[in-house]
Amino acid sequence: MLSLPLLAQEQPAATATPAPAVIEPAEKSPVEKSQVDQTQMQPLFGAQLPKSGHWQPLTQQERWKLFVKQDFTSPVTAVRPIIPTLLTFATRNPQEWPRNLNGTAKRYGANWVGTLVGDFTETAGALALRQETRYIACPCTSGKGRMWNAVRQVVQTYNDQGHWTFATARVASNYTSAAVAVYAVYPQGAHPFREFLNYGGSQFYYTAIGNLSREFLPDLLRMMHKKKNRASLAPPPPPPATK
Repeated sequence: MLSLPLLAQEQPAATATPAPAVIEPAEKSPVEKSQVDQTQMQPLFGAQLPKSGHWQPLTQQERWKLFVKQDFTSPVTAVRPIIPTLLTFATRNPQEWPRNLNGTAKRYGANWVGTLVGDFTETAGALALRQETRYIACPCTSGKGRMWNAVRQVVQTYNDQGHWTFATARVASNYTSAAVAVYAVYPQGAHPFREFLNYGGSQFYYTAIGNLSREFLPDLLRMMHKKKNRASLAPPPPPPATK
């Protein structure tokens, strides 16, 4: 009986268990991110994999997810037809639509339909042919190499093995969108086949302009941002001397 108080005295006092440290999740590296997360949406020209991205072939689910994002759920959807609308307005194509608000709205609608059909055709065709649909920024630093990278992707793209190949789905989508826009939306003029060829051919110029923009515009925006930050960090001018 006397040993009970002694055992009670010898029992060490309970110590509080320290709370586990909160570990902030580290930002995923480009290799760990999905291809959809790495893909950027440029307002006027759509999907691109930036220079900092880690290229891998798109899966079937990723291809359709990018299509839905680019053509339905992103603000890019409403902005992308602007450039082809300005081009058709400048060339007065089709001639039956006047150069006023009504004619511009019709051109915008026709180009929106053409863009949607073209993207769907390219996505489906690229899925069957195992080809890339995004613009892949050049990892090089020379201006000539980057310009060549932009121009070659008008008619070339990656296959699933990462090799350059003829962009069959992309080229075919230019004329699929032209067929739908000219024969389903445009008024039936005297030369519908000529308008079809003009519309399809203009898509190559539009793709070239878009590729050059996607290659160089991020650097220009970055330079402007750095210049603005330097200007904000500059010391204020000294107060004028008092007499």
